[in-house]
Amino acid sequence: MRLQGVSKRFADVVAVDDVTLDVHDGEFLTLLGPSGSGKTTVLRIVAGFENPTSGTVEIAGRDVTSDPPYLRDVNTVFQDYALFPHMSVSENVEYGLRVKGVDRGRRAAAAAKALATVELAGLGSRKPSQLSGGQRQRVALARALINEPRVLLLDEPLGALDLKLRRQMQLELKSIQRQFAITFIFVTHDQEEALTMSDRIAIFDAGRIVQLGSPQEIYEQPATSFVADFIGTTNTLTTQTGAAFCLRPERISVSATQPTAQVRMRAGHVTETSYLGATRTVLVQTDDGTKLTVSVPAQASTADITPGARVWCTWEDTAEFIIR
Repeated sequence: MRLQGVSKRFADVVAVDDVTLDVHDGEFLTLLGPSGSGKTTVLRIVAGFENPTSGTVEIAGRDVTSDPPYLRDVNTVFQDYALFPHMSVSENVEYGLRVKGVDRGRRAAAAAKALATVELAGLGSRKPSQLSGGQRQRVALARALINEPRVLLLDEPLGALDLKLRRQMQLELKSIQRQFAITFIFVTHDQEEALTMSDRIAIFDAGRIVQLGSPQEIYEQPATSFVADFIGTTNTLTTQTGAAFCLRPERISVSATQPTAQVRMRAGHVTETSYLGATRTVLVQTDDGTKLTVSVPAQASTADITPGARVWCTWEDTAEFIIR
């Protein structure tokens, strides 16, 4: 799939600004960015719900820019599921095949298979109101997958779920995507979600893609200060010569004992600590006025790392990265 020079204007507002993007067959691509960055508008243009002001959309080498949604080989899963409340789960799942004129027996068999794939076998006779949020999300996914689209579009589909279920569904979605080998284009504003699930991530800001790469590339080699700040937490420091560089919190060590070896270092005092389960966050005010966020394993000894304590923050020079 390819977007070439796609722009979208709403009156004087430029929602999408000259986006060109090649999507690989069978990949899990996430469009990530803050609200209003253009990612959802791009998804709607791919789906055919919005027409671009300029540019083209190609799917499987065919220009579909002017095609209505039902003529595009895509399906969309929405955050609110969009299930028909008066229909059973099976009827919801097989609805797309029903519209295509597939006979009842084949529809029922395909729906049963799709429900089994999303671990909802045996629940086909229930109504959506009798299911949990996570189960309704699976029904919406099964309904989209039953048509075997070339591209599956997911518009913040996990946003309504609680944190524990959301993390479970992240892994399940990725597993299902690999099983079906369908191209997934996933929209979210959740950085952790994007890093967990994606083969590649396209970072959006002000209607443009400001960086495209693997989760590791995006996190460890952010192209701009916006990307560095948006993906995870970043510490920005300045050398004596005035050159700026950045450090991720987990790449910094903190100790109440002054190091004897020659290392990259800042001294200061602890202003706050917080326990986060697997990790502990330590906030440090350095002697030169810089505020550092340090992340250490929760099981690490931090008896001397308490608010007000004198500490030394150290790191390897390889942990530093420069952004423009």
